[in-house]
Amino acid sequence: VGDLVAEMNKVTEAEIDTLIEEYKEKYTFNTDDIASVRYQAKEEIAIKRFLDAQGAKAYTNTFEDLHGMEQLPGLASQRLMEAGYGYGG
Repeated sequence: VGDLVAEMNKVTEAEIDTLIEEYKEKYTFNTDDIASVRYQAKEEIAIKRFLDAQGAKAYTNTFEDLHGMEQLPGLASQRLMEAGYGYGG
């Protein structure tokens, strides 16, 4: 998880902005907490980048230790599954 957090720290605001625009095209936002949605976008970008760098097609995570992550990657995990990555909680 620490390696993932390091990857998350490399995600730029511009990358997040681009993904948020995609979210806006696909989803109706039912929250005023856009910062949380932006954080999910950051997680999604970092997880995808991490998986691709490893040649991985699936991943799992644990709810016990977020190791520097502010929230679980719920939206990120759902979207990565939609993109064809396997996931096990």
